[in-house]
Amino acid sequence: MDDKYPFYTSSSNYMIEHFKNYFTWLKKNFLHSNSKIIEIGSNDGTFLKNFKNANFLHLGFEPSRNVANLSKKKGINVIKDFFNYKNV
Repeated sequence: MDDKYPFYTSSSNYMIEHFKNYFTWLKKNFLHSNSKIIEIGSNDGTFLKNFKNANFLHLGFEPSRNVANLSKKKGINVIKDFFNYKNV
């Protein structure tokens, strides 16, 4: 796993806004109060932060330690590993 992955989703205002709008659309059209969310390749938790703030049970899988650690600092539930049969 990489400790120096260079891209943080939160460094892009466009991506922050995009994921906020996408979350709003998903919540309106598909989610229920008991929905559970998994994001594969969750980067620094920018997308999952929307679900966390709305009190959805959420989990991210992120193999890059540096960005996964940033997710954890934001209070995002994340597994620092690749998504695979073993950790499902």
